Amino acid sequence: MLNRTIKDAIAAEEAFFRSHPAYDKIAGRCGVPQLATEVNLILVHHLNIVLQGFKSFFSSTPGSLAKELAGIAI
Repeated sequence: MLNRTIKDAIAAEEAFFRSHPAYDKIAGRCGVPQLATEVNLILVHHLNIVLQGFKSFFSSTPGSLAKELAGIAI
């Protein structure tokens, strides 16, 4: 294991992709920062779908939810 900072590791990773013949043309889409961005976009998209489902559920059944909550002993 190399003892380097995250900044240095990301720079080395970028240099690797830019200099490798198999990746040089897509280097801008390779690496940990790009992966983090893509995973974040997928997460945000998934959360939007899930939250819309919650919103639909809670707005369509307010009476039944109120009855269910009233029956819960705190």
